[in-house]
Amino acid sequence: MQSSTESDNNTCRIELRRTGIAAGVPVQRKSSQRKVEKHVYSLSIAADKYEIPFLQKFCEHHMLGSLNSSNALDVLEISDTCSNQSLKETALNFIVRNMEDIVFSARFDAFALKNPHLTVQITRASFMDIRNRRAGV
Repeated sequence: MQSSTESDNNTCRIELRRTGIAAGVPVQRKSSQRKVEKHVYSLSIAADKYEIPFLQKFCEHHMLGSLNSSNALDVLEISDTCSNQSLKETALNFIVRNMEDIVFSARFDAFALKNPHLTVQITRASFMDIRNRRAGV
C-alpha cells in the first residue's frame, strides 16, 4: 500500500509494508523517516477520514514511538480529532506524568485556547493522578 500527502508543493511518499507494522519494525529509511515525522499528523487525519486502518495503525505506532514533551499536546489533539481512544489515553497519561514541562511551555497557552475540552481533561486526569498517589494506588 502506498500513501502520499501534499504540503507546500512537496510530496511525501511512504511505502508501508504490512509485515513491518505488524512486527513493530520501522519500515522506512532515515530520510523518509524525517518526512513521516513532518507529515504524520496530516496522514493520521487522512487515514481517519478515508478509513484506511493500516495507515491509521502506522501513524499511531509512529506517534507512540516518538511521544515526548514537545509533541504530546499535538498527539493528544490528533487522537481526539481521530477518536483514537488508546492513543488519547497514552498521550494524556504522558502529559500528566510530565505536567510541569508541558503546562509551563509556550505552546500550552495556545493549545488551551484552541482545545478547552482537552485542557479540562488534562486537569481532571492530573487531579485523579494526585488523588491516586495520595491514596497509595
